[in-house]
Amino acid sequence: MNTHTVYYDDQCDVCRKSMARLKWLDSNQRIKATPLSQANLPRGITMDDARRKLHVVAPDGTIYRGWRAVAKLMRLFPLTWPFGVVGALPPVSWFGRAAYRAFARRRYVFNRLRPRDCRTGTCRHCT
Repeated sequence: MNTHTVYYDDQCDVCRKSMARLKWLDSNQRIKATPLSQANLPRGITMDDARRKLHVVAPDGTIYRGWRAVAKLMRLFPLTWPFGVVGALPPVSWFGRAAYRAFARRRYVFNRLRPRDCRTGTCRHCT
């Protein structure tokens, strides 16, 4: 089967909502959503790295991380395909990587239900 495995942080509201949107887009079952709490990560992905950014493993074993993973996922679906193509090209990809890094570091700030130390921005995810 030609599925891409998506490893996401199921402790993050933003990540769970993003996966729900991806599943809605995925009418042809092109992705397999795998929460980190249940993941047996493949070689080349550490749990710490997986918690910091989105990881997608293509059927051929190629690992996409962060913004590259987002752009790859967008290219899988007809509704988002044009954005994925443009998002993978410079200079959009440069901006995308920088924006992704900034957002990913602060994503727990956007969670509705989060540990007290995340609300203050002092947990290991927010720093």
